[in-house]
Amino acid sequence: MRVYLVSYDLVAPGRNYQPLWDELKRLGAKPVLKSQWVMRNSSSAYDILVHLVKYIDANDKMIVTEVTSNSAWFNTGDITKAA
Repeated sequence: MRVYLVSYDLVAPGRNYQPLWDELKRLGAKPVLKSQWVMRNSSSAYDILVHLVKYIDANDKMIVTEVTSNSAWFNTGDITKAA
């Protein structure tokens, strides 16, 4: 399985984004920063994005990118276990 970083900007203040967070958790993702989650998945980044945009508004922004071995992390916990 590949490791992905899901990043988003949620534009609508006060909106209930709990369904997005619940879905990320269901997929096994773990939060590493306020608006970034890391997850292991066998799907493509595009397929994950298409799935997750159902849980955000049309004016929100989201990026799903594969994490490679050329990555660095600080103070995000042990992402090898989290992911």
